[in-house]
Amino acid sequence: MSPTIARDMTADIAASASLGAALPVAYLAYRRNKRLEKFEEQFPEALDMVTRSLRAGYALGAAIQLIGDEMPDPVGPEFRRVFEEISLGRPPTEALRDLYDRIAIEDLRFFYTAVSIQRDVGGNLAEILDKLSEVIRERFRLLSYARVLSAQHRASAYCVAASPFAMAIIFATLNPGYFDALLRWPNAKLLIAAALVMQVIGFFMLKRIATITV
Repeated sequence: MSPTIARDMTADIAASASLGAALPVAYLAYRRNKRLEKFEEQFPEALDMVTRSLRAGYALGAAIQLIGDEMPDPVGPEFRRVFEEISLGRPPTEALRDLYDRIAIEDLRFFYTAVSIQRDVGGNLAEILDKLSEVIRERFRLLSYARVLSAQHRASAYCVAASPFAMAIIFATLNPGYFDALLRWPNAKLLIAAALVMQVIGFFMLKRIATITV
């Protein structure tokens, strides 16, 4: 085997290994984001459940237990874990702080802060959580409106990302030898890798511009 072929095989193996290592990480990041989005959608309903329980005379621990028993995944199992920690003797503020460490969203931080302040200085926790639930729902309404306005820019990002690959497939199908001269060039792999990197950077830049947070 010639040194050139060996180097090419090594480069191909390294590229395949890098891609294979990146795919599970990307999938886990995707699943994590989806779980956080689902938690944010369910959290206002969980706050309403806590508010109703407190006004009915239940303690905070019992209200958290109710969320764990009644709410679906991911809110239900996470609050069930909080209740189990409280049942084992942990202060509610510490259990909620650990929940925020696992589910790092701002709405949960507000909830944890409200509970901490109420336990330190007192106050009507049910009223505070009722206002917090209203604010979260209003934020979701504004965010939905913003996403509608930015839908065209998000679609442009996906079109820009997919168009080079679509055109390459079309050219290769209509003219099977179209890319032979490029692939025979010694620096072809480096050029293609640089193009892919710039393509990915451009996609994420466009997607970041179209992403609106409220």
